[in-house]
Amino acid sequence: MRAKVERVREAHEPIDAMMNPGRHERVVKVCIGCGTDDGNWQRWPCPTIRALGDEA
Repeated sequence: MRAKVERVREAHEPIDAMMNPGRHERVVKVCIGCGTDDGNWQRWPCPTIRALGDEA
């Protein structure tokens, strides 16, 4: 079971993404394994990581 949970964590690791390129740009963390219905990245911690209780 522990190995399966670890694979889920690995599939939902955070990466940095640039939001609003240009004068108002900022870097936010997004999940590499999730997206939203409108094709955007899911902000990290994603719902999967929050369900595991691993938000840090």
